[in-house]
Amino acid sequence: MRIALIQALGYFISYSGACKANRNLMEGLARIGHECLVLTATPNDNGLSDEALFADKLARGEVERVRSDEACDVYRSAGVEIHALRDAGALREFVRERMEAFRPEWVLVTEDRVPAVLESALLAAPGQVVEIAHSQVALPFGPECYAQNPGHLELLRQTAGIIATSAYVQAYLRRWSDLESTAVPFPVHGWGPFQDYRNFDGGYVTMINPSGIKGLPIFLDLARRFPELPFAAVPTWATTSSDLEALRSLPNMTLLPRADDIDDIMKTTKVLIVPSLWGEAFGAVIVDAMLRGIPVIASDVGGTSEAKLGVDYLIPVHPIEAYETRVDERLIPVPVLPEQDMRPWIAALAKLTGDREQYERIAEQSKQAARAFQAQIRPERFVRCLTALRRDAAQGTQTLTQQEEARL
Repeated sequence: MRIALIQALGYFISYSGACKANRNLMEGLARIGHECLVLTATPNDNGLSDEALFADKLARGEVERVRSDEACDVYRSAGVEIHALRDAGALREFVRERMEAFRPEWVLVTEDRVPAVLESALLAAPGQVVEIAHSQVALPFGPECYAQNPGHLELLRQTAGIIATSAYVQAYLRRWSDLESTAVPFPVHGWGPFQDYRNFDGGYVTMINPSGIKGLPIFLDLARRFPELPFAAVPTWATTSSDLEALRSLPNMTLLPRADDIDDIMKTTKVLIVPSLWGEAFGAVIVDAMLRGIPVIASDVGGTSEAKLGVDYLIPVHPIEAYETRVDERLIPVPVLPEQDMRPWIAALAKLTGDREQYERIAEQSKQAARAFQAQIRPERFVRCLTALRRDAAQGTQTLTQQEEARL
């Protein structure tokens, strides 16, 4: 198949789960013989200074610059051709020209809050556009989205199908828009092999993407209550300057640089804390840690219960229910953060860091559950989903039955 992906995200540096999942998917599809094209913004960093990381990829030969012109830079990486547009104002014509030249059988669109990308794709390739729903916050409806947009919803209804990356997002689509979708786990964790980094005797209590929506107040409170433990935070796309100031005020807190390779973070981690307060679509970092034998303490919100795969510890929280009208420096609506009951968090961390037998038991359960889950994620499964959508389009339907989903 010829498969195109169009996204208003950077492609080369994984500053979010959606970025990483999309890149792994396209590389996986290319590896099994499909022709893959990505149209994206010029390698961007969401304000996080990715220039050095991208330059390193070029220097190591992971990314090859093929050519450049006034409109875009063209790269090749892992069998995928990537066209990085410079001027977002030229998006519609850029998409039209590339789709006419490439003639894809399917056009994937994702994380488009505007939604100029989806509109451009539908104009250029009607009947061939599939929405990849990574998160409910980027959708234009329901109580957990950033902004309601009826026009965007109408565009979603014009797609050939919607693929949700978790059962939680699938249920959200159905409940708040009556849109049906197919749930397919994405290869956000890579293809392995995975090292076992469990470390009861050392390492940090770590949080990735410390911010209000991700539950930073819980993490800060834990660091204050356990002054004898070393904590580490990895600032990424939602971390603000005030978040950094609060983290730097704690003597047992270390700030780690974000890394494109999650192993660079996990190999120094003893326990991962995922205290999210918004509806996580899945919580991919939970599985990332579990694959490597690292126990995870996570909030029970959104799709995190899916990601925990039945392994302790899942902590109840009071989720975010409202946002202020203003946005922060990351252009994210400022959440109204509810008070939390810290007792179960304190008890869980004390048990994992103070009881070697419990730590080892949870580490092993986490690794076994996550590796069994990961073994089911293959690019062939995604291809079968697209093939089923093509059949359904010919029959005038749009979604798979539960029995068909189970066979993917």
